[in-house]
Amino acid sequence: MVDTYVAAALRIHELGFLTAEQLHFVASCAIAQFARMQMSTFVSANVYERRKAEYIRDISKVNAVLIDKCGGGSGKVTEGEPTLLIPIDRYLR
Repeated sequence: MVDTYVAAALRIHELGFLTAEQLHFVASCAIAQFARMQMSTFVSANVYERRKAEYIRDISKVNAVLIDKCGGGSGKVTEGEPTLLIPIDRYLR
């Protein structure tokens, strides 16, 4: 099951249709879009918090893939490769 655009991008990457760089780009755009949304656009604060938690979970998964693909498992992303995604909770208050 896919709950977020970030998870969808990850699944498409796993199927071989997105490179790590493309995965990073799509996920970054999805995070930025969610971060711009106002809490008032959600049915309740609880729904907003659940959606935010889903994004945080999926960002962690994408970061793990980026470390593995771009950092060779070393935990370091090499120059010219996509950087790790910033956790969405840093965008939000």
